[in-house]
Amino acid sequence: MAVREAFEKGFFAIDLDPDDDFEPKVLPSESMYMWRKPDEKKPYKFTQEFGGSVVDTWEGEDLDRIIWWAHKETPINPYGKALAFCLEEFVDARREMTDDGNAVLHRLGYPDRRFECKDDKVRDLLYNEYTKKEPDEAVFLAGIEEGDIKEVTSQLQNIRINFEGFQQSNDTRITNNLNAPTMSTLRNATEASATKMLEFFENYAQGIQHSLKRTVENSMFQKVLGKASPSNPLPNLSWGRQKTGLEKLSGSDIAELKTSGCITFEQAQDLLKKLGLPLMDLPTAAPAPMPGTGAPTIGLPDVPQLDPDRMKTLQTALDVVEKNFVEKNIGLADAYKEGAAAIRAHVGTARREVVARLQKDTPGARLSPEAENYFKVLEFNLGSEFKQRLMPTGAHKLEGADHRESRQYTVHVST
Repeated sequence: MAVREAFEKGFFAIDLDPDDDFEPKVLPSESMYMWRKPDEKKPYKFTQEFGGSVVDTWEGEDLDRIIWWAHKETPINPYGKALAFCLEEFVDARREMTDDGNAVLHRLGYPDRRFECKDDKVRDLLYNEYTKKEPDEAVFLAGIEEGDIKEVTSQLQNIRINFEGFQQSNDTRITNNLNAPTMSTLRNATEASATKMLEFFENYAQGIQHSLKRTVENSMFQKVLGKASPSNPLPNLSWGRQKTGLEKLSGSDIAELKTSGCITFEQAQDLLKKLGLPLMDLPTAAPAPMPGTGAPTIGLPDVPQLDPDRMKTLQTALDVVEKNFVEKNIGLADAYKEGAAAIRAHVGTARREVVARLQKDTPGARLSPEAENYFKVLEFNLGSEFKQRLMPTGAHKLEGADHRESRQYTVHVST
């Protein structure tokens, strides 16, 4: 209630009366006045007034009873600034634009008609009928001869009001003064810019929370419970979700749990995500082959990669795609698709060459799930690197196809 009072009126004032067991009483902001000398920041008196009459006064030792907090307080404005006050002139301007736009629409939306009448009698008859009818109703006159009335009609070709720039600017100022994310601010934003905007709003909210935290802990808890000491700990005001205990974990702690075998790789990934690390979802690990199959190895490198010649050819193709994207010949989505198609083609060719080489020595040989996953990880890594070139997103590179310790890629031979 007190915080709402501050946002609506600019500040809140709470009275902690020791004779009433320090029961907090939120005082109406519109009735509270602060008195201080020009060269001093600390007030020497608070008064509560209604209708020009002082109904209560706090001075001397009673000054400590009042908890005063102002939103956007400045030295020349100790009463702060209400959120509604920041928006008042912009909202009023928006309302006037809406009213004016409706007036213009009603005035210019219908044809501009002029009637030239033969005499005053015909004019008065026509005037009376036209002033009584609705815009979509017809007029019926009796006793009118040809030539008594001549109608001249002009229709505006363009009734558009060319003030969109001013209107958008005013709407933007309303949105900015709300200090909160809205659909109008996030609608056309990219992921990176939306993240920055949300960080700005979060920092603004955290600044208010920290200020309120200090005010409540120092002015309320300390007055009621006394100064903090080892024998007299004071409560802390915490904002946000309830603590889970994961906040005390560090990356090295999670690594030790993974190394010691207490948690799996997937569980470690989940813990890191809960700590706030923007990790990407990795390809699902293929099941390890059953021991004792006698399958020979293929001799693939530990780290998935293409041979230098093929990598050079792929790099040339990706350079062409990147150049078209930089020169704005294609959009980001099309650049991703063309780059992914080139990578898929080169990795697929490398895979087929490996299979052909194996079947030449061992007819009917096929790649094991680990070897198949090797090429999937290779395609994933190359795609991530290419996306990083176009627009950094924090993509991560995998070091092996299997998420476990083993880096052995085998071939299963059909018999």
